[in-house]
Amino acid sequence: MHYKTLFLPLLALLTLHISCSGDDKDPEIIKSSEKKILKYSVIGSTGVINESDKTITIDLSSYPDITEVRPYIEISDKATISPASEDLVDFSNPVKYTVTAEDGSKQVYTATAQFFHTDCFINKFFILGREGTFSFNDRTKITVLVPHQADLTRLIPDAEISEGATIHPSLGVETDFTNPVEYVVTSENKEFKKTYTVQVVQVPFDFRIDSISTTKVRAAQILDIIGTFAEKEESMNVFLIDGNGKETKCSIWKYTPSFIRMTVDKDLPVGEYDLKVSYYNSYIEEAIIYPEKIELTDVYPTVSFVSTSRLDPATDDLFIVGENFTPQKETKATIRFTDRDEMMELGAKTFYLKGTVYRSGDKDIIRVEGLNQLEESKSYNCTVIIDGVISKNVDIIDIRKNPTRPQILSISNTNPAVGETVTLTGKRLGSAIVFYAQVVDGSNMYLPVMYLGDQSWQLINGIDHLSFRMPKFGNVTKYKLKVTYYSVESEFSEVITLK
Repeated sequence: MHYKTLFLPLLALLTLHISCSGDDKDPEIIKSSEKKILKYSVIGSTGVINESDKTITIDLSSYPDITEVRPYIEISDKATISPASEDLVDFSNPVKYTVTAEDGSKQVYTATAQFFHTDCFINKFFILGREGTFSFNDRTKITVLVPHQADLTRLIPDAEISEGATIHPSLGVETDFTNPVEYVVTSENKEFKKTYTVQVVQVPFDFRIDSISTTKVRAAQILDIIGTFAEKEESMNVFLIDGNGKETKCSIWKYTPSFIRMTVDKDLPVGEYDLKVSYYNSYIEEAIIYPEKIELTDVYPTVSFVSTSRLDPATDDLFIVGENFTPQKETKATIRFTDRDEMMELGAKTFYLKGTVYRSGDKDIIRVEGLNQLEESKSYNCTVIIDGVISKNVDIIDIRKNPTRPQILSISNTNPAVGETVTLTGKRLGSAIVFYAQVVDGSNMYLPVMYLGDQSWQLINGIDHLSFRMPKFGNVTKYKLKVTYYSVESEFSEVITLK
């Protein structure tokens, strides 16, 4: 019993001695090697950290000044970073960050700014190549006008949207537009969205241009357009568009759903123009551009006078004297006769006759063909059309059967010298105008040239005496003469041969 009591204190003393006799050094402390960037953000944007390649990308699209950015950074516990969190950095170029762990090891991260677009707009919307129109009061509402025959259940839309943005439903696929369709546009940075409503409206008629009266016009000239148009004139407009895209609105003189008669603006300069016909439905426009260019010219045929304004088509010739009658594109001139009683009405009876053009001196002369097509006891407005350009002035032609004619009874000299006076005797020669005509190769074709000046008239014993000086024109030596008296022609005289 006594022995056991003595043993326990000795054992405790021995244990204390052993523990105090070891190494005097402190135990080793293990330091952290963690050196990661855990979070990287600025106001309104959080960076994407790629740990494998130690990169950070952050969207600064909406940041006001990328040269002064204060990123908030979270890093591993006990690590440090340079530049520090919320230090100013310049993202004009990539920014390098060094993270130092507790144990002194280092890791470099490279932060780069990305600029994702924030816009989410439809800028243009198309169906069948026709651009939609945005509502004036609400830019999210779009209306597209399509042809009358379009199938609304199978239309393929297209659009121009903000850069980088996406749109749903998808474009470029068949879509049913029987009812309005909503499209959602999402910005590239996925933060913004905008919803648009697209409505498709069909043109209520088969809008088209079939033909026009001419492609070569002068200022203030009438141009007729044939096609299919709206019921009401106020829905339609006509424009001429120059090479710079400037549109000039033309006045509509007469209108039906199948016919537009317009007037070319008198102040338009010479040049080529596009002809545009537009249909308006509220603020929506559907336009057709005629495929051929309209040439506006300042060279147009000008009528000086006609050989007679009262004729019998069965027996008379009609000669028109003027300038710029020689066609360049056609073989003959065109002479338009429009019934004066109907000319203010649409569909007025109009005849288009042809004529051979001759040149004499400084004048052009047309011998009109096919006069027997004109109706008796009618008055016509007569205009000359050369290569589609209509003469500026109009002459009135009366068609009468067997009008009372002047008569040439005799010629004082059928072999005169140039400048010699020749006297015609006859009936109804007072106030008459004398024309001469070249005999062409002895045939019955005549070339009227001009009326003869220096005329004098006397009435002697009831007979008219009309005198004039015989002119000389080039190498022409044989002529026949005729006179007109109050627009009624005489027959041609016998041949006169110059000395």
